[in-house]
Amino acid sequence: MPAGSVAPEPDLPPEPLAIGLPDLDVTNCPICGRPIAVGAWKCPGCGTRLLLGVPARRAGIFVVLGLVLGLVVGAGSAAAIVGRSNPSGVQPGAGAVPASSGSVTPASPQPSAQPSPTPGPSSGVPAGAMAALGRILVTNDRLVARAPDLRAELAAASFDSFAVATTLRALNADAVAGRAVVGLLRPWPAAAETANRLDAAYALVSDTAAQSLASSLSDPAAYRSGATAMLSVLAGLDQVRSASDALAGQAGVATPLPSVATGG
Repeated sequence: MPAGSVAPEPDLPPEPLAIGLPDLDVTNCPICGRPIAVGAWKCPGCGTRLLLGVPARRAGIFVVLGLVLGLVVGAGSAAAIVGRSNPSGVQPGAGAVPASSGSVTPASPQPSAQPSPTPGPSSGVPAGAMAALGRILVTNDRLVARAPDLRAELAAASFDSFAVATTLRALNADAVAGRAVVGLLRPWPAAAETANRLDAAYALVSDTAAQSLASSLSDPAAYRSGATAMLSVLAGLDQVRSASDALAGQAGVATPLPSVATGG
């Protein structure tokens, strides 16, 4: 090598493509499920144009429906205001109605119909706890309902790390949503213990998903191990799910979804 010349730097092997830890800057394409940046206007996988994370064509339909509903509600409000300003129902400029010559016997007052009583919330249950229970029941069912997807991905003839990663991301999102409302149960003394168990269960789901999602997609063994571990975590949700259903029955909150079997 001539004196004074600089040796070229050796080519380094490319870094393995890692899907990364779940965060608020990455979401999934609503059409193909590919992870994309939040706010992206087009999916690089399927080419779908997006508007605030929604396919542009679907967003246009929502805008048109919103305009139609706005016109209908506005017309109804105007009619209500006009009717309230003229409660007698007499058209302006109409003459007085002449009294009849004969005597009229006043009609006996009819009893007004009383609305049938509707069942209300159980006494002592805070409104925030009731709202949180509805969300928690949905979250529990969504978590358990994803177990068959993981089992099918593990049993596939050709293992797909990307498919497993997509399911794990969805599980993590459900667990984060559940943890966000668990705290609303704690002001209700009867739900304090179940709230702590729910928080721990959701944290375990989120942590298990994060450990796998930190691996490269080119490492199928890591995602196969992560899917197996997540199935064990989901199977352990049975007891805390039953406790949540019992609290919902005590508070008068209906179970939103049918029970989903977790067996293999």
